[in-house]
Amino acid sequence: MERQKTANYEMLNDFIEKHMQVNQRYNVRDIYKTYKEAHPEDAIGQKDFAMFLRYNVEKENGLLKRTAHGIYEKRINPQEYSVKFPRKKPSNNINQIFDDPYMEGIVINPQDTGLDKLYDDAMTLMAKMRYAVKNIYEYAKPCPEYQPELESLLVGTMKNMDRVATDISAVMAWCDDHMDEIDLARDMEDSPSKDETMTLQI
Repeated sequence: MERQKTANYEMLNDFIEKHMQVNQRYNVRDIYKTYKEAHPEDAIGQKDFAMFLRYNVEKENGLLKRTAHGIYEKRINPQEYSVKFPRKKPSNNINQIFDDPYMEGIVINPQDTGLDKLYDDAMTLMAKMRYAVKNIYEYAKPCPEYQPELESLLVGTMKNMDRVATDISAVMAWCDDHMDEIDLARDMEDSPSKDETMTLQI
């Protein structure tokens, strides 16, 4: 797997280290605005900036913890995640995921399956969903008796969409935490054994 990092990764980390103070809460939009004011030359968008913050919550040696939806604090204890992004319990049968009948008949271009591309697609879909949700809510205003149920459905939908983007960033963080060890293990597995090496030399 080829991992990609933003060209400004060090600049972003340096910003968090210097700008964010311990025991202070920061809204993602406010942090982004401050970062852009400090680094106008950086073309990073808000959704990529938000992904970077999520990434720093999920990483084992990340800089941040999340205290509420969209609210971050500087992490002091490496194990102090606070409100960590939700995770489902692991499935006992991974084949149930790979053999999902809903995937049948869907043609996937391997070039579209990079984690950074998937995250971008998820954020775009969330933006479209917000637009659709707003239209539905406005359309239903003449019937206030239906609004409580509608609000519950719409809020749940947006939370689920947020979870998709969150889980993608969690996989990205997992890859960054463990791919070096996995690559090393694969190299050792593929390398010839001592006996095979001696035979080749003879």
